[in-house]
Amino acid sequence: MRAKNLFFIMILSAIAFCSCTREEKPFTLPPAGSTLSESLTLGENYDSVIYFRLSDAHIETYALNTWDIAFENTVTGYGIYINGGNEIQVGNSRQTSWELPVDAGSIKWKWDNPNGDRDSSAFGKWQDSTEGIYIIDLGIKAAERYIKFRIITNTENSYTFMYAPISSGNPETVTINKSGNKGLLYYSFAKKSTVSCSPERNGWDIILTRYRHIYYNLNPITPYYVVGGLSNRDQGISIAKISNKPFESISKDDAFTATYSSSANTIGFEWKYFNLTQSKYVINSNITYLIKDASGDIYKLHFTDFYNIKGVKGSPCFDYQKL
Repeated sequence: MRAKNLFFIMILSAIAFCSCTREEKPFTLPPAGSTLSESLTLGENYDSVIYFRLSDAHIETYALNTWDIAFENTVTGYGIYINGGNEIQVGNSRQTSWELPVDAGSIKWKWDNPNGDRDSSAFGKWQDSTEGIYIIDLGIKAAERYIKFRIITNTENSYTFMYAPISSGNPETVTINKSGNKGLLYYSFAKKSTVSCSPERNGWDIILTRYRHIYYNLNPITPYYVVGGLSNRDQGISIAKISNKPFESISKDDAFTATYSSSANTIGFEWKYFNLTQSKYVINSNITYLIKDASGDIYKLHFTDFYNIKGVKGSPCFDYQKL
């Protein structure tokens, strides 16, 4: 009788165990996307700027020379950037009086670091300077090449600044409201107004454009015009560079173990180089970029050409795939 009872208890225990445990199903990663190809046109002279979003291949194109300076569009923001691709540069006059004359030839020019850090821009932490009159060089094509510029106030709601041609003592005062859903507020001195020349904050992941690369290791520090890719720091885009594995072989495992950077110029311009023998740009085919977008999705991307089907430069072509 005792043996029968023991057997009966074992049967009940087994039933109870089965009813309290859930079958474990193997975890399956979502399938990778198809490899897609894109060809963008900056123009032979790189006159256009192209914004690209990976998730839906959204493209917006603007003229490079539309703007001169741009202001960070956040409540606590203070960053000011210059259009280096359009040859803009800036320097502090080291003067406190607007009325004093300024010799542009004596200015020590500065340029934005393309890493996108607001404190590494040409204006940097301008609010900490007691010598707040800057000289902006708009380039040789501008009707008025040199202008005086001074920030008057920066509040949660707006920027107010004054400016005038270096030869004139009569400044204009401008207030730009912090509003809308764009990362930067762009201003054109020629148009004397703000201008629209970018998508909204979440409208892009990378930009293909002409910009200045700064060689800080040279003496003196030397700016150099390049054409390359910059990423959307405002949306937290981060990028890793892989150069020891073919594009086709890069997998999710590689993406999960890669080291990512939030620097805007991680893509940069070194995916191509100028071959003197061939007298043309050649793609560095061993370089692949892993791009983590604002949603956390990761894409692999590599460039395949810098010329269109007619052989005209200024047309970056690339393949990309969601991992």
